[in-house]
Amino acid sequence: LYLQAGDYKKAAQVYTHTNKPAKAAALFQEKGNNLEAARLYGVGGVWDKAADLYMKSGYPQRAAEAYEKLGELQKAAQAYEQHFMENVSYATTYSSTATSSDQKSALHAGRLYEKAGDLPHALNAFMKGGYFKQAAAVCMNLQQYAKAAELFLRADDPRSSAEAHEKAGDLPAAANLRGEVALKEGQVPQAADFFQQGKDYLRSAELFESVGMLAQAAGAYEAGESWAAAGNVY
Repeated sequence: LYLQAGDYKKAAQVYTHTNKPAKAAALFQEKGNNLEAARLYGVGGVWDKAADLYMKSGYPQRAAEAYEKLGELQKAAQAYEQHFMENVSYATTYSSTATSSDQKSALHAGRLYEKAGDLPHALNAFMKGGYFKQAAAVCMNLQQYAKAAELFLRADDPRSSAEAHEKAGDLPAAANLRGEVALKEGQVPQAADFFQQGKDYLRSAELFESVGMLAQAAGAYEAGESWAAAGNVY
C-alpha cells in the first residue's frame, strides 16, 4: 500500500522491519539513494551490490570492507588504497607516527595485496603509508635484500637490517650494524669485534683500547694502517 501511495521510504521501513533489507535497498537504489541502498545491502549480506554502490557513492573505505567480506581481496586492497590517496596528504604520507584510520587504510591495502599474492602493489601501499617494516618484509620475500636492509633501518630495526645486508652479500655492512646494536647494549668487546669484521678498524681499535684489550686494539690499529697508534699500544 505504501508503494502504491508512492511513499517508498515508509515501504522500505516496512521491508527492513520484516527482515527484508535487500528489498528495502532495491527501493532506495531505484530512487537514486545509493548510499542508503549500499548500507541496507550490507545489512542483508548482499556484499557485492553494497561494495559497488559504496564505490559509486564515493566511499571507497566502506566498499573495501564489503569487498573484503566477499573475499575479493584485490578489489578490497585497491579500494583501501584509493581511500588513503584521497584522504591523506603527501605532507604526512611518510610520517610513520601518523596512525589515523585514514593512514591505516594503507596498511590494510598492503596486507590484502599480500594475501592476494600481489607483492609489488603491497610494497607500494606500505611505502605510501610509511609502514617501512612491513615494506621491508615484502622486499625480503621479493629477494630485494639491499632495499629491505635500507627499509628496516628506516623502521629502526637494525638487527633485521643486518640480516638483510647479510643476505645481500654485504657482510661488512651487516657486521657494522651488529656492532651498533652491541654497543647500545653495552657489550663493548663484542661491538669492537663486529666493527673489525665490518672493516671499521679505527673504531674497533678505540673500543678495544677503552676496555684494556690492548693486543686486539693494536692489531686493529695496524689493520687500519694507523701505524703510530698501533706502535704506542704495542
